[in-house]
Amino acid sequence: MGVEALAIGWNGAAGLRRAGGRLVLQGEIRDLSEGGTQIVLREPLYLASSVKIEYADKILLGEVVYCRQEQAWWVLGIRAERALS
Repeated sequence: MGVEALAIGWNGAAGLRRAGGRLVLQGEIRDLSEGGTQIVLREPLYLASSVKIEYADKILLGEVVYCRQEQAWWVLGIRAERALS
């Protein structure tokens, strides 16, 4: 599966919030473009959740636009709102 490991910070619905309102998940990047990315996680995220994705010394701020299950994994589409280096 993907080539790039990532850490994702998530601010969304109250169900999975941790201290500071942030949950950090580990996942993989499946596809990356200027408009966004497709990532794979072991847990789903709610549509329209704001996310902060950290990978390869870069940061992508975005929003979850889809989340679908594929076997034991969840595939998420993230629309990029801002990229930081």
